[in-house]
Amino acid sequence: MIVDIPILAGFWILTSTFSPRKNEKATFPGKPIDHYLTFHKQEDREKYFGKKTIPMETFHEMYFDGDVDFNGDCLEILEQRHDWANFKFTYSLIKFFLTGMMPEVIMHTRSQGP
Repeated sequence: MIVDIPILAGFWILTSTFSPRKNEKATFPGKPIDHYLTFHKQEDREKYFGKKTIPMETFHEMYFDGDVDFNGDCLEILEQRHDWANFKFTYSLIKFFLTGMMPEVIMHTRSQGP
């Protein structure tokens, strides 16, 4: 049981990193990330520039912390998210899943609903 959790986390990270797209029909403009997003911190601008993509979970956290903004209409930019974001599992996402979501599912309380 103790070994299962690290193996599962490693499997998720490797699979989400190296598995190919299932559908190649959609074409993307191929614009740099700077076209879609504005990073407010210098270290983030240096880390994510050009064709580099940002994990969606990292973007989500940065957006709600006020560290990144959209360059234009939010819906239009999110429709092009495959051009500037990747969907890799991050360590913080796995930590949330194992320490936040799973305990809530296992210990479903009355305060969570019917």
